[in-house]
Amino acid sequence: MKNLLIFLIFCLTTNIIAQESLNLVEVGSHNTGSVDYNDVWGYSHNDKEILVYGARDKIAIIDVTDCSNPIEEEVITDGNTTIWRDFKDYGDYIYGVCDQGSEGLEIINKDDYTWTQNTADFSKAHNIFVDQENARLYVVGFSGQGTTKAMIIYDLSSTPEDPELLATINFNDFDDGNSTSNWYIHDAYVRDNIAYCSHGYSDYAIWDLNDVDNPILLGTSSADGLNSYNHSSWITEDLQYAYIAEEVPQKEITILDISDVTDIQYLGQFSDPLLPNAPTPPRAHNPFIRADLLYISYYHDGVKVYDISDPLKPVIEAYFDTADDTEHSNYSSYIGAWGIYPYLPNGCIGVSDIEDGLILLEHEVETTSTIGDSDLLFDNSSTGLIFRKNPEDYVRLISGPDGEIVVESLTGIPANHENLKRSNLYIDNSTKGLVYTTLLGKNFRMQVNDSGNITNTYIEGIAPTPNLNAQSRNVIINSVGSSLIMKSPDGTCWRINIDMNNTLESETVDCPN
Repeated sequence: MKNLLIFLIFCLTTNIIAQESLNLVEVGSHNTGSVDYNDVWGYSHNDKEILVYGARDKIAIIDVTDCSNPIEEEVITDGNTTIWRDFKDYGDYIYGVCDQGSEGLEIINKDDYTWTQNTADFSKAHNIFVDQENARLYVVGFSGQGTTKAMIIYDLSSTPEDPELLATINFNDFDDGNSTSNWYIHDAYVRDNIAYCSHGYSDYAIWDLNDVDNPILLGTSSADGLNSYNHSSWITEDLQYAYIAEEVPQKEITILDISDVTDIQYLGQFSDPLLPNAPTPPRAHNPFIRADLLYISYYHDGVKVYDISDPLKPVIEAYFDTADDTEHSNYSSYIGAWGIYPYLPNGCIGVSDIEDGLILLEHEVETTSTIGDSDLLFDNSSTGLIFRKNPEDYVRLISGPDGEIVVESLTGIPANHENLKRSNLYIDNSTKGLVYTTLLGKNFRMQVNDSGNITNTYIEGIAPTPNLNAQSRNVIINSVGSSLIMKSPDGTCWRINIDMNNTLESETVDCPN
């Protein structure tokens, strides 16, 4: 789309405030008055966007539909006190475990927050994971079955309120007789019944669990000391790469090529310490991947976001330091950001800080593609402006044949598209907008009025000029935190997005320079 790109003006600015943040801004917070906060998880339910996070003695459930106005839904005091909690969700239920005490599997109803504790299979565990598509819950790092070298698997498909036990696996029984290995699992990521396991003081390993009664060890890696300690990992959406946090030895994030699970390749490591002349790398805790962004909770260094468009060359995209400056004398203890949850559709990012509780961040995009004194013309009725809501969730804003505003869900990215990556799209003239040529050959201009509402007005005759013709292509606003920005007649700039219910929403923002 050369004609379009010629007219787009890219203005890149970087704003580092006292070396404490880059492209992430704190908009809200919450705490329970406790000490030693731990994990955070999130979900959408009943038109609300929710974060659940833990403290030593409590579980807090917070409505963050408005990220800057967190509302406490429920605080559960569940008996024992624990430094380590972990949460996941499925359907109408939240699942939690503790690595101290005797809570077993905690099951919380998302509707009324009633809860139960199942201690039949284990009393405590370090981590859980839910494979959503296969309705399985995996428990690792547990005690209660006579071995720590195991995994418990539950079926959530029929009775998620009381999960059915599928199997308890001792991996030493399935490693070709290599009984000297300690197959304790500290953390696991599972997709399509394939488990990517951080075995702590043993190798990083990948297991086929399609047949829970006969696990198959597909491949392992001990590269760069992964068998000394590896803590947790997350896998890219295309299942080609693993990013591993090693935590205890204070090593860097490790990148593995897992495209062939029987021949795992070590590709290197990376880190970007906030502490000048750091004596050791910062202590990475938990990584998460959303689209081509890698989010890491980094203890002392708060949270960091990397662009992994090139998986082998991560580039720092954003960070927010949750720790006080006085805590940056070294990277030797456990303080700061424990966990991060970056998947809410509204872009609200939840960070659990050990000392401070829940910190709410928004990802600011400092790059703006500006269209000046022109309309953006979609000359093909099957094209329009596409918004990315989740890693695999796209919607397209189009005009119906007679001018009705339509938001349609897409199953994937159309082949014919122009990608505005890490960038807002700004139409800086209030008399211009998005012009659509509809199926009936009519032209409509989509604009924003002084109240922030989107209008779609019929244009007499042919498409107006000047225009930036998309040339039968879609335009994708393709990054978390990016938006369409338009100016209303009174000179107000409005940021326009599409919410979880596919409804257009707008809010006032400063006009880009």
